[in-house]
Amino acid sequence: VILFSSLQGSSSPFRGLRVPLPNLIVLVRSLQLASAPARQESAIALGRHALASFTLPNSEWAARGFGVKPNGEMRSAEQILNVPRATLHEIEDTIASNPHGWRRGVEPPVGPAVPVLGREAVEVEIKYSNYLERQEKEVARLQDHMSVVIPFKVEYGALPCLSKEVCACV
Repeated sequence: VILFSSLQGSSSPFRGLRVPLPNLIVLVRSLQLASAPARQESAIALGRHALASFTLPNSEWAARGFGVKPNGEMRSAEQILNVPRATLHEIEDTIASNPHGWRRGVEPPVGPAVPVLGREAVEVEIKYSNYLERQEKEVARLQDHMSVVIPFKVEYGALPCLSKEVCACV
């Protein structure tokens, strides 16, 4: 039996709780599992915020090998992640070696800019967000076209883009 005596003076809900060791292991594990999605969401949000809060001129990004025109335009690390062949690892190396890129009022994170728990999700979300938006627009456009009513007496044979076989079917 474990007594949480070290928590006696704290405001913990476990203060003074007596739990048999096997039950404690199950309790701790279930708390870890239950909060895993929340921790991952938090890690993703922190990572996206960090990447959006770090900006450098294109000339500095280009000097580090990123495929952008070396001009004075400012780009965030999040925008650079959309550049072909840019990796999160390379961007984090650039962030670590250039503390002057943090926007005013933003504290640089302790450790990596993107927490380990959210790395893959952040990279996928950012890299593929443009493709997903384009696909959503295409789906909406197709749904709009599906709602168009074609008049019953259309002369399909008069349409030059349709073959005779298609005209015979409709």
